[in-house]
Amino acid sequence: MVEGTKRIITDLVLVVSGTGHYQEFETGSISDLYMQHDSLPHLSLILPESIVAELLDAVRAATEKGAIHMVRYSLGLGSNEEYFEAKAIPLNASYVLLLIQNVTTHEMNKKALYQRNALLQVVIDTVPPEITAFDNQGNIMIINRAALKNGIAEGIDLENETLNLKPDGKTAYAEDELPLVRAFKGEVVHDQLVIKKRENYYPRTYLVNAVPLKDDAGHSNGVLLAERDVTDIQNVQHQLKSKIKDFDMFMYRASHDLKSPLSAMQGVIDFAIDKTTDKEFLDYLRLIKKSHAMLSTTVNDLIGLTRISQKEIVLNKIILKEFVSDIVDILRQVPQAKSLNIKALVQDGAELTADEGLLRAVLQNLICNAIIHHRPEGEDRFVLVTVISQPKSVFIEVIDNGLGMPKPVQEKVYDIFYRANLSVAGSGLGLFIVKQAIEKMGASIKLLSEVGVGTTFSITIPR
Repeated sequence: MVEGTKRIITDLVLVVSGTGHYQEFETGSISDLYMQHDSLPHLSLILPESIVAELLDAVRAATEKGAIHMVRYSLGLGSNEEYFEAKAIPLNASYVLLLIQNVTTHEMNKKALYQRNALLQVVIDTVPPEITAFDNQGNIMIINRAALKNGIAEGIDLENETLNLKPDGKTAYAEDELPLVRAFKGEVVHDQLVIKKRENYYPRTYLVNAVPLKDDAGHSNGVLLAERDVTDIQNVQHQLKSKIKDFDMFMYRASHDLKSPLSAMQGVIDFAIDKTTDKEFLDYLRLIKKSHAMLSTTVNDLIGLTRISQKEIVLNKIILKEFVSDIVDILRQVPQAKSLNIKALVQDGAELTADEGLLRAVLQNLICNAIIHHRPEGEDRFVLVTVISQPKSVFIEVIDNGLGMPKPVQEKVYDIFYRANLSVAGSGLGLFIVKQAIEKMGASIKLLSEVGVGTTFSITIPR
């Protein structure tokens, strides 16, 4: 029986009669095949009775109907489970060719593949995008729960009932512009916005990715389609933009409404100071003037901020040497700049096509910030502005050898209304305005600062 066990786990080709007697197949003529049953072994010697019964049913059916019949079975051999596939191929009215193959490896691979597919299904069912994999004929191979909820589970051909619109919400995509069609042609599609308009449904906006699937040889094997519904996100973004626009308008109007009475108040304060001889009262008036100046600075900065946020980009050719020199000349008149050496080193012929208002806001605030936060005294105090023209960008630096900033301050320096030194007058909006203008220009800014050494702001503006 041990020998029989070893024998049955390998592939066998047997000639079997309807009684279950067999002999191993040998090539030759089978037209006059005749087996001496009494001298031949029976299938029950190598297989359990239940399996022999199934095989004999297949053998008889094959001889009676003249057609191939198949039986699948498994055997527990020690701690292992072996799987077999038996084909009964009719030879004549009495005998069949019984092909028994050990398909354990195939079954194990099938089981592992099923487990991997089940795991893959669990994974893709947990992700928000609607994921569908198609074969080359357009048949669905894999689909996740999100896509099933979209109606595909019922077999509804929604795409044929759907109007696929471009981001403007009016123009329909041509068929060869659709992500799925493009992917079937071999193109990788990333983040294509498609507005799907279906009858009796509100339009929904999808971010679509489509990737051609290929086998190891590089041959087309279908398409993977991922569609993410971003309608709610877009609605929130639109609402947020609307609120920001309303807030900007409120700030702009409120700042302008405050500007006129502040200007009138300035005249009254100056007049009162000129006419007052009482020293104590004069001190109070000067405190009022100082507070008024701080309020005026804040109002002016708020107006500047709202102008930047609402500003449409207007590109002009800027001659940088003249542009920077004009700004530096004006800021040299700031009271804190009187004992400072403020210099501008601009590369000859440096030009840039950019929005003048945004660039002016950046440079004015950075240079002014370097002036008012400089060391109050000491030798060789300077603020230096350098401009270098590069093939793809313009590189600007504002350098000072002032107080410098510790790391915690550097992390907050662009925050709105943040003031690191409360003893220095200011609104806390200057560097916030710089950051907003930089982002609007599509530029970048870096900060390098060390306490007691100084600060450098580096700006890169793409051409």
